[in-house]
Formats: sequence, structure tokens, C-alpha cells
Amino acid sequence: MTNPSTTPTAMVFCRPILPATAPGAAPYWRIVLRGCSQCCFQTNEVTGAIFVLAVLTYSWRLAAFMSIGALVGSAVGLVLKADRFLIELGLFGFNSCLTGLALGNFFDQGGRVWLAVAVLTAITAIVAHIMIKLLPMPVLAAPFLLTFWLFWPIAGQLGLNKLDFPPFVDEDVRYIGATMSAMGATLFAGTVLAGSLFLLGLLISNWRHAVLAFTAALIAHTIAVWWVVPGQEINSGLAGFNAVLAAVAIYALVETDIRLALLGSIVASAALPLFTRLHLIPLAGGFVATTWVVIFIGWFQARYVNPDQ
Repeated sequence: MTNPSTTPTAMVFCRPILPATAPGAAPYWRIVLRGCSQCCFQTNEVTGAIFVLAVLTYSWRLAAFMSIGALVGSAVGLVLKADRFLIELGLFGFNSCLTGLALGNFFDQGGRVWLAVAVLTAITAIVAHIMIKLLPMPVLAAPFLLTFWLFWPIAGQLGLNKLDFPPFVDEDVRYIGATMSAMGATLFAGTVLAGSLFLLGLLISNWRHAVLAFTAALIAHTIAVWWVVPGQEINSGLAGFNAVLAAVAIYALVETDIRLALLGSIVASAALPLFTRLHLIPLAGGFVATTWVVIFIGWFQARYVNPDQ
């Protein structure tokens, strides 16, 4: 199993569209778009642009917050003189993108949230820099999760208004629509149109990842119906987006094994209630925890099978 933080070639798995750049010479705008594409573990500027477009079809403010995150996160990585290879992969823009999207999704989109986006996306990039240095495994979306979870309890004291979401109601499940919405929900844009553009971005970059993403969401929703998850939650994509991210992350970053990726997608969805019990908004916690567990099991297996290692 590979560690993208230490293996330079581990995350270069997409089909390039634009001309290649020399190591350390990628222009800033390309780094920013790569950060957007890393929202589903791609390093592809065209995919990144399509992901932003997907969010734009849902909300222009969310698209702006996502773009600010990619701009600020990439800039902070450069200022901190972080590993240039990781910067050019888009890893610093990635977590900051997610922070911007989450702030726009959970708070009233007034003037203060714009300032919060600028500040919190920078803090997220700093947290990413620290975690990349300290952890012997891919940090994935952990810097975003840590930053947002710590910010959430004090947000009201800083003048931000949290949005009040009504409980999900039961309704007939639209399997294909829900599957597309799940892919859009990875970008906090749970609509069929946004999900379709997300899938297009993946197809352009890596068709295998696109097939895995679609299959993982479909499986997750089938199981969600069995677990009697409210139909509205399934149709919104919220019951399946962690499955999408887990499947692609495990296949791309851990092991190119379809079975392991799809099993991980199921576990990632099942893990979400654990975060609720901890009084945390689950966000992408299911896929991060599952991917880390898979990595740990691989590490343990290598030493169990070959104890002399």
C-alpha cells in the first residue's frame, strides 16, 4: 500500500489533458484548479474546472467559497514553503476547498461568512501542512474536518448564524437520481445536475474512478433502504457521498482492488452514525476513518504475514 505523502508518483493517476509542466514549474492557476479536482482525488485542471461548474449550478456563493478555498489554500502552501510536489498536486487547495464549501452550506451566507471563509481556509491549509509532516499516512480530508469541528462550537460567538435544517422525511427513493445526487453531495451540491457534472469530470480524468463512484453510491443507497434511512436523505445524496469518496480514495491511494474499494464504501456509510453519537457533524468523516482503517489493516497484515518485517 502506498502513502501519497511520501511517494511522489502515488497520486499521479489521472489522464492528463493539458500539457505537462516541469516539476516545480506549474503555474499558480493550474495548482488552484488541481486543488479543486482533488475533491475526488484527481490531479486534473479540467476536472477541477468542471467540479467548480458543478457547484455553480447549485449556488454561485458556494462556487465562490470553493474557489476562494483553492486560491487561499494553495497560496498558504507556497508561503509556508511546503513540499512543492504536494502543492502542485493540489493537496493544499483541496482541504481549503472543502472548508469553504462547508461554511457556505452550514451558515447564513451574509457578509461575515465571507470573512470566515478567507480566514478558515487559510487555517485549514496550515493544519494540513502540520498534519502532512506528522502523520505517516495520507491526511485525506482530516485537516478540513479538524478545523471545521473545532470552529463549529464557537461560530455563534463570532457572529455567524447557523442554518437550521428540518429533519428528513420519508419519501419514495429514486435510485438513479439519488446516485447522481450523492456524487454532487461530495461537493455539498446534492442535485442530479451537479452530480452529472461531477461524474463527467471523473470520466475525463479517470473512467475507472467514475465507474467506482457510481457503483459505490448505488450500493450505499440500496443498503440505506434496507436500514430504513429516510427517503429524503437518500435522494439528497447525503446517504451515499461518503461511499463515493471512500471507494475512489481506497482504489486510488491504498490498493487498486475493486472488492476492497466497494467494501470500504459500505463501511464508510455505516460509520456515519458514530460521529453523530460524538455530537459531531459527520461531513466526510466516514470516508476518512474507513480509509485510515484500511491503511492500518494493510500495515498490520504485512507484519502479521511477515513478522520479520
